[in-house]
Amino acid sequence: MFHHNNRVGVLLELNCSTDFVARSESFRTLANELALQIVGIAPKYVNYEDVPADVIMEEQKRLPKIPR
Repeated sequence: MFHHNNRVGVLLELNCSTDFVARSESFRTLANELALQIVGIAPKYVNYEDVPADVIMEEQKRLPKIPR
């Protein structure tokens, strides 16, 4: 997916079991909707390994504490 001004792009790998499913309109719609969601959240990192440790620590502090 690319925005009309070529400034936003999403590369999404979405797998399925058969070509029949991959060619269906509902599968293509799912892929498009997922790409729109990814663009909408404006991710800063592609892989977990790319996220700096201090960012992870800050986000963990924001999560609610779950009793064990």
